[in-house]
Amino acid sequence: RYVTCLKMDDRSTRAISRLSRLRCLLTSLKALKREEKLHPSLCFVPKTQRIVYSGPKALNVYSVPVQESGKKKKEFGGHSKEVILTFVGVPNFSKSSVWLQLVDPVEGWVLIGDGDSVGNLRNPSTSENGCSDSWMKAIDQSFGLDTLLKSAKLEGNEVDMKRIQAVPEGWTYESDKELTKFLCTCDAIHNIGGTSKLGEHFEKVEASSSQDSCKNLIDNDETTYWESNGSTGQHYIRLHMKSGIMLEQLILLVDLEDDSYLPRSVVVKGIDRTDKKHEVSRKMFSEEDYLTGELKLLTTPLTIQYPKIEIYIKSCHSGGIDTRIHGLVSVATSQGSIIDGLHEDIFTEESLVHYPTLQSVKTQDLAIRSFVLHRLVTLLNDNLLFLLPQWEHSTFVRESISAIKLLLPLCPNRQQIISNALFSTSCKLSGSAPTLSINRFSAAEHKEDPSKDPTGRSTVFGQIYKGLQSKIQNGKFHLRWAGRESQWWECKFSKEHIIDQGGGFRDSLTDVAEELCPPSPDVKMPLPFFIHSPNQDQDSSNVYRDAYIPNPSCTEFQMYEFIGMLMGGAYRSNEVLVLALSKYFWKQLVGEPVTWDDFSSVDSAEVKFINSLESMTKDAFEAAFANILTYTTLLSSGDVVPLISGGDKQFVQYEDRLRYCQLVRAKRMSESSKQLEAIMTGFAKCVPKEILVLHSWREIERKICGNPEVTVEALKLHAIYESDLSATDARVTTMWKALEKFTNDERGQFLRFITGRRRLPCSIFIQVQRQTNSLPRAATCSNSLYLPEYTSVDMAYNKLLYAAYSCIAIDTDG
Repeated sequence: RYVTCLKMDDRSTRAISRLSRLRCLLTSLKALKREEKLHPSLCFVPKTQRIVYSGPKALNVYSVPVQESGKKKKEFGGHSKEVILTFVGVPNFSKSSVWLQLVDPVEGWVLIGDGDSVGNLRNPSTSENGCSDSWMKAIDQSFGLDTLLKSAKLEGNEVDMKRIQAVPEGWTYESDKELTKFLCTCDAIHNIGGTSKLGEHFEKVEASSSQDSCKNLIDNDETTYWESNGSTGQHYIRLHMKSGIMLEQLILLVDLEDDSYLPRSVVVKGIDRTDKKHEVSRKMFSEEDYLTGELKLLTTPLTIQYPKIEIYIKSCHSGGIDTRIHGLVSVATSQGSIIDGLHEDIFTEESLVHYPTLQSVKTQDLAIRSFVLHRLVTLLNDNLLFLLPQWEHSTFVRESISAIKLLLPLCPNRQQIISNALFSTSCKLSGSAPTLSINRFSAAEHKEDPSKDPTGRSTVFGQIYKGLQSKIQNGKFHLRWAGRESQWWECKFSKEHIIDQGGGFRDSLTDVAEELCPPSPDVKMPLPFFIHSPNQDQDSSNVYRDAYIPNPSCTEFQMYEFIGMLMGGAYRSNEVLVLALSKYFWKQLVGEPVTWDDFSSVDSAEVKFINSLESMTKDAFEAAFANILTYTTLLSSGDVVPLISGGDKQFVQYEDRLRYCQLVRAKRMSESSKQLEAIMTGFAKCVPKEILVLHSWREIERKICGNPEVTVEALKLHAIYESDLSATDARVTTMWKALEKFTNDERGQFLRFITGRRRLPCSIFIQVQRQTNSLPRAATCSNSLYLPEYTSVDMAYNKLLYAAYSCIAIDTDG
């Protein structure tokens, strides 16, 4: 009551509007996770919408939205004259074009974005019936703003709104996860507007000279730069724009200390599809401009989408010849920010081959669901900075974290926030990199019998930690400079004639990773910080058999902090620290909610046992566990611990089994929590903890560990053939040719289908399956592939790929 008495200025209106949209976002994310209908305002479609077209090409009007079969009724517009188009329904995109159902100035279907008409759309000057934000106004009204502004209620297209709000038949939260993964690979519906220092708006960047250093223009690091090499007035930067992007501003980042390298006169030209150049801006810069470090190139936003943009540096400050640019900032809108619509054409049989859950869903239903997800992404993207401070403190936000993380990869502002946080917390290395003496011979001896020195002091890891210990303790070794330096330390290898110019450092980092998580499960553990997950000893398991976990019994927390720092250094730099840790570990690291099912990546047998215990009949329980099962549990380290005081002496009764199961879950799921906390403490010394939550667990794993290579040649080296087969057998050579067509991730998935492991090394036993053109079978307990005969490479490709993604459970063990 008191709020409505306040005078509403623009600032207050914006604040209340943001609160309304935050409420809608969190409410919708909750509904998404519960598999319920989303709020009607999120699905709002106006009765009519308007858009302004001003392209040179006349628009053809069709009877139906199909060029080939639609009867052409008439044409209108063109000659770059503005015409207001009034349409109904939800627009249908086709690549960079869009179909609109017009009601004025003519009736019928029109295809905009075909050829010369691309990029010649804008919203009307009046806010009424605009295309891009009517649904946001509906949200403002539904979630509180209308009570303050008393605005007229928006009229919606009820038919389309119900169609959009409806949950597809058989659709689940897992379906939304699968769809989001698909959309992450599909540029067609990305909202790639906004501000970027990382080149997200460009397909590629070229320059008149020094092409190798073009990457410095979009690395968000103002200490690096592109420097031209040529004659005065001949320097340029050419931007190949992504489809559907229109620039609002281009900014050159410069450094005042560069003096004669500073650009003085700059001309910007757009290149159309006929390669004709159009001057769009001409600027002359002065000392006052250089003080800001930002040279803004455009006087007004572009209204035409040019496939290429060229920036010409015609002259430099103080008569300089060459120029030096430290970064390029682009501010853009996307076609999707002007017209909100469906992208049905992206869902093809070929594009969905990796997404079996989506293959049985109608393409129209997929397009509609994508449409709603895209609106949720827009809300999340606009409010991301406001959600971050509430991540750990708001119950409402915490309950929505899994759904938020589901959509994060589609948010363009996310990467900008991460980049800014990394840049603002980075620093230069004071002095030179520390020099460490390392004896790899003593490390190799230790590997033969780690029991002689359980602390692992003679390992490469132990020697590095000892050499850096004093710097770590006084805070001088924190790796916040890791992205700026080519190596973090210099190695002097004992009894080895090696001069470390980066290669020795990388060798030592590889040695450290292999000591922490040996690539072969048969190797003795040189260090006590990680242990094999119980899954590695369970041949019947097909889940993360190659995974390690922090050792619940190890209390060397300073060492865990150091491991966290190394992980943070890998995150900041191009180095990798290949740690084959479980999905459960990575999810906890980035703050994703973990479940008992997630613990299957650590101990799937325990998960199955506890789940079966809950549903067990009394007779079965009494027969198997009466006077046997006590209130204890076995940790991954092999230690038996009580679940309650005196639990080792108290038997579990059938009536108390649910409590026992609850206690086991709590104990096992937190068994390595102290070790994880220490790792996160070390990681936070290098990388701001807040940006961890902006990653999915897969992203952070790949960022730190790199993309595991599973090449065909490597698979051949690990292949063992049964007596009826050889490397030259036709069915074998056909398989290898098919696998050559796989991507690296697909080969990794195929390896998991056979062995339960995603990374080499591991043996693959190939045996004959006496069938033709059928799906292969696998026995993960013996790493065996039962290979049919295929009549062509394409047939083999299709069957093997389908098995890799859709038949993880195909196993001769049943």
